[in-house]
Amino acid sequence: MKKMRIALGSNDGKNISSGHMGEAKDFYLYDLFENGEIQFIEKRQNTSPQEGGKHGLNEKRTAILELLPEW
Repeated sequence: MKKMRIALGSNDGKNISSGHMGEAKDFYLYDLFENGEIQFIEKRQNTSPQEGGKHGLNEKRTAILELLPEW
């Protein structure tokens, strides 16, 4: 069965972060299946939510990509 993995950023585990995803406290990973099933995979702590302070920093992007290697 085909699936798509997504990551959602959240600061409280209940609501999707209203700011930039890269500034969220945690990432919640889910698999979405073609039959409509949604499966929670895991929570990963964002190790660099406040790194820099300027939008679009390569260092922050690299840190997030290392945290989410599936992408």
